[in-house]
Amino acid sequence: MALGLLWYETFLCTILGMMATVFGMTFLSNFFRRIEIRFFLKSKKKTPFNKRNRWAIKVRQRLGMWGVALLTPILFTPPIGAILALAFRYPKGEIFYKMLISALIWGLLMVYFFYYIKELWVA
Repeated sequence: MALGLLWYETFLCTILGMMATVFGMTFLSNFFRRIEIRFFLKSKKKTPFNKRNRWAIKVRQRLGMWGVALLTPILFTPPIGAILALAFRYPKGEIFYKMLISALIWGLLMVYFFYYIKELWVA
């Protein structure tokens, strides 16, 4: 909006930004995992049940993939939402599809809201 773009250009850039992040996190996750293991996880023992694991299980049981996808733009960020979906072992195609639907819905709502506020502010 600050660049003087039209609403549909802002909408398109919003969706492309989220989906580029989700695509990168989802389809390049094996590459990122290898780097993480090589440089950051040196013989660290994992506990099977800790607070974070229990929280993740509750989120999955209550919300499922649609819930994670719909909460990603407003509560989580696109990288965190993609990582959560991968941690829950959803298929990559399903992650991408549901995140795309979520990006379309939230992108349209946010762009409409901010352009509406802009019109109220200017008037």
